[in-house]
Amino acid sequence: MSCNLAIKLARNNMVSSVQSCPSIQAIVNENNLYLKDIIISQTPFFPPWTSISNMIDASLTSLPKNTTNSHIYIQEFKNILDQYSNFIKIYTDASKTENNVEIAINDIEEITYKLLVECSIYIIEAIAIFKALEYSLEKQNNNFVILSDSLSSIISIVNTHKPNDISKKIQLAISAHHAKGNVIKLMWIPGHSSIEGNEKADMLAKKTALTTPNGIIANISHQDAKRTIKLISAKSWQNFWSTQRT
Repeated sequence: MSCNLAIKLARNNMVSSVQSCPSIQAIVNENNLYLKDIIISQTPFFPPWTSISNMIDASLTSLPKNTTNSHIYIQEFKNILDQYSNFIKIYTDASKTENNVEIAINDIEEITYKLLVECSIYIIEAIAIFKALEYSLEKQNNNFVILSDSLSSIISIVNTHKPNDISKKIQLAISAHHAKGNVIKLMWIPGHSSIEGNEKADMLAKKTALTTPNGIIANISHQDAKRTIKLISAKSWQNFWSTQRT
């Protein structure tokens, strides 16, 4: 066999192999990744030169989590809550395992949702805050404090310079509250510190894996969708490569 013929056969074999490799679309369809459910990017509601950081109450961050006793957290938390005596308190939490993703919202009512397992813990914590804002918008009260143990979610929500897609949705929900004359506060509380409302929300979120939730949320962020497709694609191509070599 001449050198030119060998090169030609090798090239044809390579082209044939690449053509039979799984496409991104095939991978998406095979793994039931519904791209239509990606959180839609919206125009930020708040101008980037404005600040809404006064909505945050992160007073408890002054206490080091690793060295602060739960009793101290509880007492300080009660002292802070005295400032919100005329506010409705809504606790949110999220739970993520290999096969289940859930969020919970509770004040007087208890509301739970299941989410896609592809969602990151940051996104599900942020969606829990978003659902709390939606839930409270239907109430007759005017003042709400939403309590979450996800500091990263709370900080990203008040980022008006370059908010991500879920933060834009949350900011839009906040603007709807402002249009009604409602006052919204976002308070950080430490998780697993025996704060009653947080412990209850945590228990509800975990229990949802074994019960029927109030609803199912199929949304996924662009970042989570890209990460998932990348991981599945790499696995599919590795399987394809291994098959070709055996």
